[in-house]
Amino acid sequence: VPALDGLLPHGGLPRGRVTEWVATRSGGSATLLRALVRETLGRDGAGAAVGLVDAGRTLAADDWVEAAQEPGLTVVRPHTPDDGPWCAEILLRTGAFALVVLDGVAVSAPMAPRLAHRVREAGCAFLVIRPDVGPFRPNGHSGAALRVALRPAAATPDNLRRITATLVKGGPHAEVELRCVPAPSHRLCAHPLVPDRRGGARRGRSW
Repeated sequence: VPALDGLLPHGGLPRGRVTEWVATRSGGSATLLRALVRETLGRDGAGAAVGLVDAGRTLAADDWVEAAQEPGLTVVRPHTPDDGPWCAEILLRTGAFALVVLDGVAVSAPMAPRLAHRVREAGCAFLVIRPDVGPFRPNGHSGAALRVALRPAAATPDNLRRITATLVKGGPHAEVELRCVPAPSHRLCAHPLVPDRRGGARRGRSW
């Protein structure tokens, strides 16, 4: 997305540093993430590997069918959102990915230095996408060098998805409007693990 690259100080996501997207509901983070992953994987087969941790278990699989056909995409869905940062650390330790994404959860204060250290060692781009819940705290705990706030822009008659991106940390405060031509990605409602439909896990069942 050229407009987003122009907003960031280094013309894109920096390697060896943590970048954070803070998105409001329907803020466009899933749509931008899909575009970023497809660009990293590359359509000519010469792209780099991407590790995606869907900590919130909210990404709709149908939107990722085309990207999944490219080699190099690894998707991890942890049992709980709290396991997301740990899964991201495992991916970073392999050193096999040019981009690692932790989607759907904030990084806790104890975990932030460990992840930042792993990112520097791996020399890859690391993106944390967290929902904007409650008052926005500029200093957060993610240890992000760059922070971008995403929110939906006003509707227009051209039927294009418009997203407002604001750089709030890591450079001069700036704002840009992004126009997303591809169909927007969808998110599912946050949900727990699939229940045991056989009923064996129900409490009080007698045999």
